[in-house]
Amino acid sequence: AVNEEIARRAAAGLIRQGAGVEILEEFDDRLHGYDADVFLEIHADSCQVDLTGFKVASQDGGSAASKRLTECLWDSYEQATGLDLEYVERWLPGIQ
Repeated sequence: AVNEEIARRAAAGLIRQGAGVEILEEFDDRLHGYDADVFLEIHADSCQVDLTGFKVASQDGGSAASKRLTECLWDSYEQATGLDLEYVERWLPGIQ
């Protein structure tokens, strides 16, 4: 429920800026071969109480727009929450 609300708020902000946005489910059939300028994944990583922080992952070889959004999310989310950043850059299989 928390991740869905964050996704909706992020989508609304991007739409206000003129972006086309689709919210997909975790195991959405549309993910295979999905093509986008920016792919934003929001999820909870761990339920261990001693872990806090957040990750921002960008697609390996992704667009300049994706890289700019990643950097914006690092800065604004870290500043708004006070959480530490755990950066992970990885290739997302099936996403082109």
